[in-house]
Amino acid sequence: PASPPTAIAQERFLLDTGHSGRTIATPDTLGRHWNNLTQPTSPDTFNLKNVQGSEASGLTFTVCDPFAFSSLNGHASTNAAYPHAASSDFWAVQRGTGKDAFGEIRTGGLDTTGTKVYDITFFASSNRAVTQKLIADYTVRGVTTGAASLEAIANTTNTVTISGIQADWRGNIHISAAVNPDSFSAANEAYGVLGVLDISSRLENRPPPVAPVYSAVGSTPNPPEEVSPQNPQGLTAYVLESPDRFTNRVGLGELLRRLPELVGGPRLPGVEVARGHDRGPGAGGSRHVLGP
Repeated sequence: PASPPTAIAQERFLLDTGHSGRTIATPDTLGRHWNNLTQPTSPDTFNLKNVQGSEASGLTFTVCDPFAFSSLNGHASTNAAYPHAASSDFWAVQRGTGKDAFGEIRTGGLDTTGTKVYDITFFASSNRAVTQKLIADYTVRGVTTGAASLEAIANTTNTVTISGIQADWRGNIHISAAVNPDSFSAANEAYGVLGVLDISSRLENRPPPVAPVYSAVGSTPNPPEEVSPQNPQGLTAYVLESPDRFTNRVGLGELLRRLPELVGGPRLPGVEVARGHDRGPGAGGSRHVLGP
C-alpha cells in the first residue's frame, strides 16, 4: 500500500507573553511577525497574526484564568532560543498565601474538521539564583491533551514541546501554566513562568471533534425557579457538571434530579442542572452542588 502523506507545516504563530516595558519589534530581524501580549490578567480577546503577519486564519487569544503578574527578570543572553526582547520577560504564576498559582490561556478559531493538529513549544527564563527552583508545569488541552515541565532559572536554550494536539469541537485549545511542586524561592512562595509560546499547525487526519452529549438519560427541562405546583419549594440548588473524561458525557445531575421519578416517585424539587466545565479532580468529571 502507498505510504500516507507526510504531515506538513501549515502556519506558525509566535507569542511573546511578557511585560509592557519590553516588546519585540515585529517583524524581527529574521522577518517573522510576533504577537506582543502584555496583559496577563486581561480577559480581552486578541486576534493573532502568523509569522507572515496575516490574521486571516482567525486565531484568537484570551486569558481565561489570570496569571499573577508580568516581569522583566529574564536572561541577558543575545544567543537564546528566541530573540532577547521576546524571551527575557515573562508572565508568572505564584504559589503563596493569597497568590495565583495557576494561569490559563484559550486559543480559539482553530481547525474543527479533523485535518490539522497543533504543536506548541514553550520557553521561559529567569535570572533568579541557581540555588532556587523555578519550574512551570504546562498543560495543553483540546480533544487530546499533553503536559510538560520547564525549569526557567539560567535557561537560555531549553524548550519543551507538546505535539499533536487536536482542537476541541469549538475550535479551542486551552494552555495552562502552574507552579511545579518542586519549585521554591522563599519559605512561603514559589513561581512558574511563561515567556514565549510558539504554535505551529500541520496536516494530520483524525476524526472530527464532536460536541459533548449532555445527558446520560435524555434531556428534560429544568424546573422553574418560582414556586409552583410542580416545584413547591422553588429553586433550592444547582448541580454544575463537567464532562466525564473517558466518555465526554455529562449526566449525573440529570440522573440525580430524575432518580425518584425513574423508580416511581416524584422528581426532586428545586434542583436545576447547570452545564459547565472546570478543572475538577479525577477522570470522571466534577460535580458541584451549589446551595441551598
